Amino acid sequence: MSTDESLDEQTKQGSESIAAQAIDWGSQFLKILELEYCNAAAELPTPAPWSELRRAMIRAFGATIVESGADPDEIQDLIQDSLSLEQGPQESAGWTSELNARRIELIDKLIQQSLSATEAAELGRLTARLRPYVDNEDLVPLQGARQIHRRLLEATNPVAQPE
Repeated sequence: MSTDESLDEQTKQGSESIAAQAIDWGSQFLKILELEYCNAAAELPTPAPWSELRRAMIRAFGATIVESGADPDEIQDLIQDSLSLEQGPQESAGWTSELNARRIELIDKLIQQSLSATEAAELGRLTARLRPYVDNEDLVPLQGARQIHRRLLEATNPVAQPE
């Protein structure tokens, strides 16, 4: 696969399976990223501050992902998705019925096979945000469960009669 062609273009041509294209692209990814970073860093003053080097890294990453056929909105969604995974459970505190409704809407689109790549990334972010919320032990009604457990123990183990 040449670096001039995106994965989407090759998929349309039907020359290879998507899996084979992904493997090929993956093997070229670091080479392209390195070239893009060298080009971006060459434009920086010497010595460049870390903030500018990081900005060059992100520009290189974005340019590399564009080479794979992603559009800017998808790139933004992918970056936000990866950052939300790094942030972890603290994001779950804000789970709302609106977020749940949106997730259900996206799942419906997935089932109907009309989910775009951007929406798929959004569904992934929402699902990652939901998981810690539903796994939160504070949501489990433990007091009620303890009462039921006590009643079951009393029903199956009659209290010993005093002698």
